Amino acid sequence: MPCSDGGCYRDDGELRRKLDKVTDLLCAVSQVIEDAQPPSVRDQVMVRLEEVPGLLSWWRNHQREDAARLLRETRQQAEARQRIIDQVKRLEQELEDLDS
Repeated sequence: MPCSDGGCYRDDGELRRKLDKVTDLLCAVSQVIEDAQPPSVRDQVMVRLEEVPGLLSWWRNHQREDAARLLRETRQQAEARQRIIDQVKRLEQELEDLDS
């Protein structure tokens, strides 16, 4: 039976932390289900999950958001590495200029 937690929260930060934790748990459970073997077990579970309104839609959207976040982070890391490489090249050039 679905639960309803009407608990009182001291502040929005506490509510946000709880929401983040529940989202992390739901994501982990969804990934375990998706990775379940044999496929027949996974398929049976997925059919049952289709009975939960909005769950599979949430999971697909969450996967897209995770992929977009990972892409953003990867690009940021690549850009940071490139800035370091560029800085090293500039410093090498300055050293060469000093030596000449």
